[in-house]
Amino acid sequence: MHQIIAFFFTLLGLLFPLLDARAHSPTLTTFPPKIFGGLLIENRPISLVQCFKDEGGDSSINTADFTKGTRMLATYCKNYKIASRSPYVAIVGSTTAYVCSEVGPEICRGETMDVVDELLTEKCGEGAAGHVRLGMGDTNRTTYGRGRVGLPMCRGLGTGRMRKYQFNPIPVYINGSRVER
Repeated sequence: MHQIIAFFFTLLGLLFPLLDARAHSPTLTTFPPKIFGGLLIENRPISLVQCFKDEGGDSSINTADFTKGTRMLATYCKNYKIASRSPYVAIVGSTTAYVCSEVGPEICRGETMDVVDELLTEKCGEGAAGHVRLGMGDTNRTTYGRGRVGLPMCRGLGTGRMRKYQFNPIPVYINGSRVER
């Protein structure tokens, strides 16, 4: 009997995050690839554009912080590839700028982030959270996006679902004492 009860709570524990994630999912507006008429970015078709709003209906980000975040990522992208099935995120304040590789190692570019920013502004609105997926099929799928800490990002990465990452600030110590930011 104890094994059945333990199994039930184990199963409930596995399902609860899925139920909780659906209950607190952001509102998504999705634009399918056919509306872009074959527009290419980095010689790859746009396969998905999504705009996000949180539970309260807010989708705004701090555009100055986003610009700083994209510059941080652009600096990284000049020198390195993005690892397979990985998110790379620049966080400034509560604003995120991110690029995600869904399949293999990818080269990212600051110029691509700028084009994606313009496309998101056109489709989602000025300073609204969202992302653009480039590439179709099983190769060269990369997602560029903007958002806030707490909003999901990086569709795919082997799961096909949005991921909600938890970011905690790194504690800062000065002369052995922790400094609160």
